Amino acid sequence: MGLELQGRVLSTYMTLMMLTMPIGYVIIGPLADRAFSPMLQPGGALTDTVETMLGTGPGRGLALVILISAVALLGWTLYGWLDPRFRYMEDDLPDAVPDAEIGDRDAEQRRADEQLHLPTTLADRPASVGVGHGVQPAVAPLPTLT
Repeated sequence: MGLELQGRVLSTYMTLMMLTMPIGYVIIGPLADRAFSPMLQPGGALTDTVETMLGTGPGRGLALVILISAVALLGWTLYGWLDPRFRYMEDDLPDAVPDAEIGDRDAEQRRADEQLHLPTTLADRPASVGVGHGVQPAVAPLPTLT
């Protein structure tokens, strides 16, 4: 994405991400109370397995949800760390050029593509990429108003 649009795109992404948080708050409370809490009451299904770590009684369902979230986050972090493409992304990608230094944006894009060893012309790109690479989309004529 161009540097002139990066702020807009990232702010839209963050806004959409933050809009999902209230949905999570509405869902997780009843889920913890109705699904997980009964399992952690004395004599519940998970009492024998996680009682020593979380205990039993009121509020333990939410504690289990937090524990599951922490384990999932740790797993996602380890996955990212073990993937060398992700771990060394900063080393592999070319640095962005600030707007004040950009002259011809097409030349800058070609230079960045060459650093990533990407095809620099449309003819070099695979035909499976889709419309715009030798495939003309069918366009219906606009209806006329009479």
